[in-house]
Amino acid sequence: MSFLSHLPILMAIVPIAVGTLIYVSLVFKRDNAFVLSVLAMMFTFISSLFLAVKVITGGPFVYYVSDWASPWGIEIFIDNLSIFMVLLITFVGLASIVYSELYIKKVLNQEKIQFYYILFLFLTGSLIGFVISGDIFNMFIFFEILSLSSYSLVAISGDKEALRAGFRYLIMGTISSLFILLGLGFIYSVTGTINFTQIAFQVKQLPDLTVIYTGALLLIIAFVIEAAIFPLHVWLPQAHGKAIAPVSAVLSGVVIGTGVFGIIKVIYYIVPVINSAGFVIVFRSLASIGIILGAAFALFEKDLKLLLAQSSISQIGFAALGVFLFSYLGLTGSMLQILNHALAKSALFLCVGAVIYKTGFRKLDEIKGIGKKMPITMGFFTVSLASIASIPLTCGFVSKYYLCLAAIKQGLWGSVSAILLGSFLSLLYCFRIINYIFFEKPDFEMEVKEVPLKMLFPIGALVFLTIFFGIFPKTVFVLIEPGVKELLGFLR
Repeated sequence: MSFLSHLPILMAIVPIAVGTLIYVSLVFKRDNAFVLSVLAMMFTFISSLFLAVKVITGGPFVYYVSDWASPWGIEIFIDNLSIFMVLLITFVGLASIVYSELYIKKVLNQEKIQFYYILFLFLTGSLIGFVISGDIFNMFIFFEILSLSSYSLVAISGDKEALRAGFRYLIMGTISSLFILLGLGFIYSVTGTINFTQIAFQVKQLPDLTVIYTGALLLIIAFVIEAAIFPLHVWLPQAHGKAIAPVSAVLSGVVIGTGVFGIIKVIYYIVPVINSAGFVIVFRSLASIGIILGAAFALFEKDLKLLLAQSSISQIGFAALGVFLFSYLGLTGSMLQILNHALAKSALFLCVGAVIYKTGFRKLDEIKGIGKKMPITMGFFTVSLASIASIPLTCGFVSKYYLCLAAIKQGLWGSVSAILLGSFLSLLYCFRIINYIFFEKPDFEMEVKEVPLKMLFPIGALVFLTIFFGIFPKTVFVLIEPGVKELLGFLR
């Protein structure tokens, strides 16, 4: 087999291997961590592009580690939606790691910088592994690496509030991991397998699905915690708000979106018959409440990072709602919302990091008029806010349009109301931020200039794609549309 044929497993393994190499090399050389991290992230991103082309031209495929087929070997499943998620993870990860070089030198102690890169690589590698795993057990393994890396990155600054936020995240994450393990055990006990395809086949043969429902519900609750969907979102505001900016960008941009993808894998790949009326109504209602409450809390928040963190609860609620609509429009809207949130919210956190890098300020009252002093950064920030607020010609508008249309076609007027009200509240808090940064008189007198190009370029790349996919949304449908139709085919 050629080197290219092993890209599915190498995408997940290379970042983790490079992270391990950086740790080993700390004894000899401390200055190579950034370069090695960038190379590892470039490798994963380029690999994901190759595999995306392969999926588009040849369809989904399975890769067996060491050529051992399941159930004995580890199965990697690359389909349209999994490679779509990998592209998001690797692109946001690459942008964040490039941005990190200058930023972390200012906010972290020298001895922590190398460990930051190690943890970052472990996080991105585990995210990729989680998305492409073809069985629940390996999802669990990667989930554990993902979780441990995330807790550590939240607390890496050593600040008391960051440590407290990391500990709260650890508690919720431990519960989530336990639920995955229990759910896995329930499902294995009646199917005798942990492979997604084989579980789906076995489920159709079982006369009683009580144990399967129990296991699936435990898995879904675990991923609801990771996705920070109401009411299991309590860890998110402090974790995302107190983490350093590039960590917040990845956690908010792709980690919670990966949690939603975990829910999709359980509902559509494992137990297609789980879309029973009571189950669906409960989770639709929780997603709708999260959409409204997250936006409402953001509307009154004064700390800009905490505001964006509260906003994440609302924005990921839109994606979760689309999953539980069980329709082409709903699932398409959900994937587009995951895309929008990955690009726009990552850019927003990186922009706030740029302000902190230059001024040390993060509260709205402290950054009045900052838009006149950092026009490029705040211009990027405003465009990203527009996408969060669902302004036309942005990716956020397209995703909310599909979600709203899906709910209308199904006559779900409660969901329609939640989407419209959540979008309206998002518009309000975005206008509130814009008023502070552009139209209020500055209270500080320090000289403030733009951040270096090395920090601006990753933000600009994220913002460009936010606009590009808003104007040309059909370009991403080459991956999303076949994947969504395949998932809906499992429900028949």
